[in-house]
Amino acid sequence: EGEYHLHFHFAPPQRSPGVARYVAAGEVGACTLSNPIVPEAAAATLRGLAR
Repeated sequence: EGEYHLHFHFAPPQRSPGVARYVAAGEVGACTLSNPIVPEAAAATLRGLAR
């Protein structure tokens, strides 16, 4: 039996409420998506949701 790894990445369709997020040319060319949120802000949001 082989060992497999499955990875999903969900990119939000909006940068913030009411502001659409458009994929940049560099992201398309590299087949990647960048996260426009700094890690500290994401951590604070997750901490707030965990309470």
